[in-house]
Amino acid sequence: MAIAPQWEAALQAVQSPPAQRRPGRPRATGHPTDRYEAKRKAILDAAARLFTLRGYEATSVRDISREAGISQATLYHYTGSKPEILAAIHNLMADELLPRMNGILQSDLSPERKLAEYMRAEMELIERHPTYTAAMRHKRWLLPGAAQEMREKRDEADRILDAILQEGIDKGVFHPFNVKFARLAIMGMSNYIGTWFSPVGPSTIPEIADGFARILLQGLLSASPHR
Repeated sequence: MAIAPQWEAALQAVQSPPAQRRPGRPRATGHPTDRYEAKRKAILDAAARLFTLRGYEATSVRDISREAGISQATLYHYTGSKPEILAAIHNLMADELLPRMNGILQSDLSPERKLAEYMRAEMELIERHPTYTAAMRHKRWLLPGAAQEMREKRDEADRILDAILQEGIDKGVFHPFNVKFARLAIMGMSNYIGTWFSPVGPSTIPEIADGFARILLQGLLSASPHR
């Protein structure tokens, strides 16, 4: 699977030659949990790069271990099988995004500002993790349990957006509309950005999110919004 040209620079920035393993036990530094998570994240980074460049099917566990500069036994210790690695990539993205989305919903911001911040949160996640975003397109390879977990997390994100939109309707800021249709349109705008956004382009993610929100709100604001 080819990565979009505009993301090639970002991919090259995170792509590095496999580290050379040295004999002997390395000196322990830092908190054990921190070291464990750092190693695990490095494996996920390597897998996401390969899933993006080669595709999920064409990437083997051996390929991932070589990219990460570790043995296959070490890889299995930290991340498990290839389907488990794919599930971990999905979980990392969802677990990073959902707390921020919940914070936006629970904030004192106006409904229109919440909408802009929701879109910004999703777009910034895509900007931070372009290879993870691309790797998530292989979700059909998730095992049933992992696929169900991802559906539940996606449903939670949908419920948050629905609540923001419904709050705007209830407060008279948005005119009545089909919340599901609006959510699908908004998610399409946010998710599609990964196919065209350039990290070196003229507009930043916050600027794009605000611009998208303004376009939406011109059709969502009531004639006499109550703020």
